Amino acid sequence: MRLELILQVLKGKPIILIIDETGDKKKGNKTDYVKRQYIGNLGKIENGIVAVTAYGVFCGMTFPLLFEVYKPRERLKPGDKYRTKPEIAAILMRKLESMGFNFNLVLADSLYGESGKNFIAVLDEFKKNYIVAIRSNHSVKLLPRQYTQYLKWHKFKRVFSDLSSEKRFIREIIHGKRSENRYWQITTAREKLPGNTTWYVMSRYPDLTPRDVGNFYGLRTWVEYGLSMG
Repeated sequence: MRLELILQVLKGKPIILIIDETGDKKKGNKTDYVKRQYIGNLGKIENGIVAVTAYGVFCGMTFPLLFEVYKPRERLKPGDKYRTKPEIAAILMRKLESMGFNFNLVLADSLYGESGKNFIAVLDEFKKNYIVAIRSNHSVKLLPRQYTQYLKWHKFKRVFSDLSSEKRFIREIIHGKRSENRYWQITTAREKLPGNTTWYVMSRYPDLTPRDVGNFYGLRTWVEYGLSMG
């Protein structure tokens, strides 16, 4: 009923879809699918339960859509099928698509950005625009005599959900020749490139400017703020 009401309010208008996961710390193992695993809102491995979540962003509002509990192999029940988090995320996206949700941009962290077969391939199948985090050592195949170029830095203002802002820098990285998939580096300090505030991003979104990449990708953290407050 909640999703039907959201669809009625949206009236076919496109939303930004954010894929993430959240966890809750749990004692013991009586709760189904509890295991020692990485709990994102705690930033460390703890005994707990994890769910993959799909959130929408529309006109500055963030709202929950779907979620599914991640079931570790060791805690599967008879009849359960093991699925990775990117596979669960792909199922959630297919469900939302079949229900009539129109999402013109998908944001996700590197767990999903590095899952080409189980996540990126689904976005390509749906012909969806996306901006996803990737690891700093993300592998891109180069042809002979090709090399990697780091273009000039662009300064932009990152605006947070509480309307505070911070100066950040972004530059494009071109591996060989520029393709539909474009690569970016975002940082708070271009001279030092601090590890905890420097991000690597892959986008597939035609005619995207560097400032667009920085601000669109920044929306992903709005969900993390909401999950940590919840």
